[in-house]
Amino acid sequence: MKKARFPLLIIFLSIIYYPIFGQTILDAQDYLKFIENKGQWNDDFLFKSTIPNGNLFLKKNQLIYNFVDGQKYGKLIKNLHDHSTDSTEDDSIRLHAFSVNFLNANPYPTVFGENAFTEKRNYFLGKTQASNVQAFQKIIYKQLLNQIDLYIFQLGNSLKYEFHLAPHANPH
Repeated sequence: MKKARFPLLIIFLSIIYYPIFGQTILDAQDYLKFIENKGQWNDDFLFKSTIPNGNLFLKKNQLIYNFVDGQKYGKLIKNLHDHSTDSTEDDSIRLHAFSVNFLNANPYPTVFGENAFTEKRNYFLGKTQASNVQAFQKIIYKQLLNQIDLYIFQLGNSLKYEFHLAPHANPH
């Protein structure tokens, strides 16, 4: 019974979670780049970034982190590629997600990318087409809170953020 479940699990994960987690394991060139969403992904987030063992989705007033057990997922994908069905292997994968919501935030901050990478991307997914999609090194939330801007960027191999306060801004 377990042998029959393994290929079904891989197919399910590949179809359902590859758009979310697949790039985490497979596309290191997208690591910590903020890719704009021009409709190529079916959700209302503005930017997506591949982070270690997961993805970060940036919305107007929310950051959503999705994490997967990278070792386990990588092993399952490798087994699929190698046509291996080790029946002794536990075929469950742990997924975790959490969101950061900014309380009392401006409902309509200006959110934009800065320091664009030179490459442009084109997505053709069935009837969905997104052309000249850009990736950025930094995302800025202008006026996320009253007189407070949020900067999200890569520093070395780490994701960093800074809050920039205008003179006389009240962080409370």
